[in-house]
Amino acid sequence: TRKLVSKLHREVAVYFKENAGGFKLGSHDILFKMESHNHPCAVEPFNGAATGIGGIIRDVLAMNAEPIALCNSLKFGDHDRITNGVIEGISFYGKCIGGPTVSTEVLYDKSYTLNPLVNVTAIGLAKFEDIITSSCAIPGQKLILAGSATMKDGLGGAAFASKNLKNNKEDKLSIQIANPFMKKKLIEASLEIFKNKLVLCTQDCGAAGILSSTSEIAFKSGVGVKLELDKVHTGDLSITPTEIMLSESQERMLYVLDETN
Repeated sequence: TRKLVSKLHREVAVYFKENAGGFKLGSHDILFKMESHNHPCAVEPFNGAATGIGGIIRDVLAMNAEPIALCNSLKFGDHDRITNGVIEGISFYGKCIGGPTVSTEVLYDKSYTLNPLVNVTAIGLAKFEDIITSSCAIPGQKLILAGSATMKDGLGGAAFASKNLKNNKEDKLSIQIANPFMKKKLIEASLEIFKNKLVLCTQDCGAAGILSSTSEIAFKSGVGVKLELDKVHTGDLSITPTEIMLSESQERMLYVLDETN
């Protein structure tokens, strides 16, 4: 789809190379992020859908935009467990964080019975001068990982999205576990931290977790990064350094800040 996406108009778009893009509206930016969670929803409908919501909320939050609404486009077949699980997962997560679902599209066709399409969108609002990006880190700054403990859930989740589904135990291990109550705390804490201008840039821990979030900031900013994995807050004593790097445990944010803060 890259060729088709490249044809989209960007004349009035802002931040289309960042965690979330959008457009200006007066003194504010309306930011939004859309992504799919198809494979996770086929294997574990409730958590697959709930963590899809959790992930896109982090993307707008990382730019200091308050998440104000959710939208989705869903395609189901003849499989009540998947259909009901996805709907319940989206509803539960949104209710827990206070994020209303304002628009829904649902289509049914037998071709989606075992492979549903679950596309979800988060919309955020921020003042133009308050936007935080992930591309302004400089040498000597510190990294802080905040939120949930790093666990083994979601290992290999990014690669899993391209696999042929087998619905076995290994597939289930690739699904993250949703914790919307921690997300609500993380949203409120992040907005307060940003309001007090304590961080210079931030990145959410999505696909490939700590590995992708740190390397993305380093790449965009043109710097290197040193990680001390023994300082990562983990919730499983048997977790290995590689698993710490690749865990996709939900509800985690990475802050870049000066040592004085």
